[in-house]
Amino acid sequence: MPFPFEKLDVYQKAVVLAERIHSACDAFPAKGSFALADHLRRLAVSIPGEIATASALWPRGERREAFAAARGQALACVPALEVAARRGLMMAEKKEELLAELEAVSKMLGGMLKAMDGDANRQDTNRQDAKAAK
Repeated sequence: MPFPFEKLDVYQKAVVLAERIHSACDAFPAKGSFALADHLRRLAVSIPGEIATASALWPRGERREAFAAARGQALACVPALEVAARRGLMMAEKKEELLAELEAVSKMLGGMLKAMDGDANRQDTNRQDAKAAK
């Protein structure tokens, strides 16, 4: 039986993205690009890792922070990919493909964060209404 987070579309897309970034980094030359490749790989794997962590957190604030961290890791991949492309470590087309996938994952995470904020606002309003009714 899979863990509940494994059913999330955003998690599945993040895992595929991490795999694709790893493959892109495998094509970097060994000399002079280890640090950048390692950085990109770590960032990419941390995205689904944060999503998995978020699914295990109960307090809304902690869960939101983990989803926000996943989105932050996705955004942090952008400049690393740009540096890789500028250094000639990957083709511009490959960079654009990966950026499109990062954007999709980032938007999904942003939507989740907005939904969580909306839920929190509704709960606050319900609490205030209940207090006012007393």
